Amino acid sequence: MRSTRAAPRPTRTEQVIDHLIRVGRITDATARAQYGSFRLADAIYRLRRERSDLVPEGQAILTVNREDVNGTPFAEYRLVPETQVHAG
Repeated sequence: MRSTRAAPRPTRTEQVIDHLIRVGRITDATARAQYGSFRLADAIYRLRRERSDLVPEGQAILTVNREDVNGTPFAEYRLVPETQVHAG
């Protein structure tokens, strides 16, 4: 008889790095809309500090501070070559 157990659901951190690998960038609004309500900054912190093994070799997560059309600041996280993070 075949097992009907589903594969384990990806963690929020795994969802974020998968999105970054596929799309290249993510914001809190995108994360909430596509994956439900969660703390994106926490997932980014975990990727940088605890789960750096998930980040592709030679890549790093760059934080870009932006403003929306009303002038409200927000963070956009981008997956970029490590050389872009340490260049400036």
